[in-house]
Amino acid sequence: MPFSFAASLVLLLSGLSVQTAALQARARLEADLKRDRAEDALASAAQQVVAQLSGPFACLLHLPSERWSGQVCAEGVTTSALVAGSVAGLSYRVVAWKPAAAAEPAQLLLQLVGEQGADGLQRRFAVSLAEEAGAAPISAVRGMGL
Repeated sequence: MPFSFAASLVLLLSGLSVQTAALQARARLEADLKRDRAEDALASAAQQVVAQLSGPFACLLHLPSERWSGQVCAEGVTTSALVAGSVAGLSYRVVAWKPAAAAEPAQLLLQLVGEQGADGLQRRFAVSLAEEAGAAPISAVRGMGL
């Protein structure tokens, strides 16, 4: 009797251990998927902001973001549409735009806006400007990390 009790206790504990490991692996996977979704959303947001800087907000391309307030590029278009938006159900905001200087590309810093306005994930993007006249003003966007 004591042997069977000990054996069943060992089986119960090992089963709980396996279940705990499986739950931890699942939680880790969900966290990784959430982070990947956020990073993809930021990359899409960068493309969206850059498209706007190539189009209706082209006049802001050579100004740092601190000087965007009050600028009018086109009639009826305000900078609020540029500095905040949403992609794939996630809200973002432009934290900073630094125009290209000398040999350095322009830099765009974006941040996801979490629930209740909390700050979320931030990423910096390098934005290469076209050098030829008549071409699209922006030629490439690549992530730089934080």
